[in-house]
Amino acid sequence: MKLIIFPIVFILISLGAADLPVSYYQAMSNMNPVYTLCVKNYDAGASVTESYTDFEHLDKETEVISRSLNTSDNENDNCAGNATLEVHINANVVGKAHVAWQSRDIFAGQSGPPCRL
Repeated sequence: MKLIIFPIVFILISLGAADLPVSYYQAMSNMNPVYTLCVKNYDAGASVTESYTDFEHLDKETEVISRSLNTSDNENDNCAGNATLEVHINANVVGKAHVAWQSRDIFAGQSGPPCRL
C-alpha cells in the first residue's frame, strides 16, 4: 500500500508545480537583487544610505547607533543636545555598492555653541 501512495503523491505535487506559467520562471530568473538601508537622524542633521544592486554575493555587517539626547525640560528649546549618528559598515560584495553620507548644520547662522547643558 505504501508503495502505491508514494508515486501518487509525487505525481500530484508535480502536477501542481506545472500549473505555473512560463512567465513566472522567466521573471524569477531575470530578477536583479537589491538591498538598501537608509537611516536618518533629524536631531543630528545626518543621514546614511547603504545600497547594493546586481550582486552575485553579499556578505555584510552594518551597525547603526542613532542617539537623540536633548536633556532640556523646556519645550521651546530646539537644542540638539548630544544627537549623533554612527555607522560601522563591513561588507564583501560581488556587484555594485553605493554608500552615501549626508550631514548638515542644523543651527546654521548661529555662532558659538548651539546649546548650554
